[in-house]
Amino acid sequence: MAAPLVICVLFICFVTLSESITSGDWAPSGSVSSTFPHHPHDDGSETYYTTAYINVTFVDPVSGRTVREKTEIGKFGESHIGFSSGVLVHVRSGADNSGCSLPFKSSSGSGELPKEPWIALVKRGGCNFQVKVDNAYSSNASGVIVYNDRDSSALEKMKLTLKAKRRPLGAVFTYKWKGEQLAALADNGTRVLTEVTVAHHCSM
Repeated sequence: MAAPLVICVLFICFVTLSESITSGDWAPSGSVSSTFPHHPHDDGSETYYTTAYINVTFVDPVSGRTVREKTEIGKFGESHIGFSSGVLVHVRSGADNSGCSLPFKSSSGSGELPKEPWIALVKRGGCNFQVKVDNAYSSNASGVIVYNDRDSSALEKMKLTLKAKRRPLGAVFTYKWKGEQLAALADNGTRVLTEVTVAHHCSM
């Protein structure tokens, strides 16, 4: 039975807590990326699309309080719809954060990528979306968040192809301001636990 389609409105929900972070607060134990269900409405057109929740948990570096944010503020790329979770890494590739070249490095600390599941945060530009996702896959990321390089009120549906014999890799596009907010946290060494989940299947 086909999933119902809805006209979607993105929303933001912020919750601030004082308790400590545990892995059970943000992702199923041992999960990297779940099996991707078939979405019959992901037909490569802009008529149908799937929105994403970008859920993050981190300790505010100023107040020391635990912050949880659940935001329906992303749009999945074609053929890359599904759950992913891990520590957020603002990727440095070459001289920028575009994710257009290998090897990937973290923008904070020594530059070493985590040995635990992680989600690549990359900036739009420099190459097409497919190259960014392919490089994230090659670097063993569990998911990809691409943020816009320009101010826009619209979210694009990234044109992507799911290549044969590959593990699923969720890929989401989000706003410039949101990406820069997340990048600032990751760049200063804040540990941002991130979970990307399916929100709604939508029609224009």
